[in-house]
Amino acid sequence: MKSPVKFLLVAAGIFGLIGSLMGAHMAGSGSYALRPIHAHILVVGWLSLF
Repeated sequence: MKSPVKFLLVAAGIFGLIGSLMGAHMAGSGSYALRPIHAHILVVGWLSLF
């Protein structure tokens, strides 16, 4: 696999994991103050696949 492709796939996985963990934490604590940040981190992870 080419280096930029591998980098983007790894970055997408990392951002997806961070966004999912933030969402799980917000759901568990009942505090949705970080909802916009959580959503944008997931969008960055999704867009880095393209």
